[in-house]
Amino acid sequence: MIHSSGVKWIRDVTGRVQHLEWYRASGFVDSVAAWSVADLAVTRAGTGTLAEAAFHGVPLVMVPLPTSAENHQLHNARAVEESGAGVVVEQSQLSGRLAEAVLECLPSDVRTRMRQSALARSPRGAAGKLADLVEATVSARPAPASGESSPI
Repeated sequence: MIHSSGVKWIRDVTGRVQHLEWYRASGFVDSVAAWSVADLAVTRAGTGTLAEAAFHGVPLVMVPLPTSAENHQLHNARAVEESGAGVVVEQSQLSGRLAEAVLECLPSDVRTRMRQSALARSPRGAAGKLADLVEATVSARPAPASGESSPI
């Protein structure tokens, strides 16, 4: 277990898990390395985190930040859950549901399905395909008349 707690919480977390030799808490971790070796992650549901998880094909148990603007993290998390790449546990349900959700995701066949769903959310070459689409759309528009500015 790798737990990136943030510097603010590292002493508290370390004190609670020091007896668990399989649990490593750190203020920060190298996220690329962590995503590359993760079999399952428990995370918030910000867009950057969800994109990294999808790119690396990591199944998620997501605990959306309830104070996010317009509750956008819950909406993000629900989209991931609907795709089959993760499970949502709302913060108000943590004490009764978090461990249960993690255990549900542990079987190899479950994680394999979730991994495939995660990878499908971030297809290889997606940025290039988007750039091609933008270029094709722009080149298909008629040129602006003399003196007009282009809307793009």
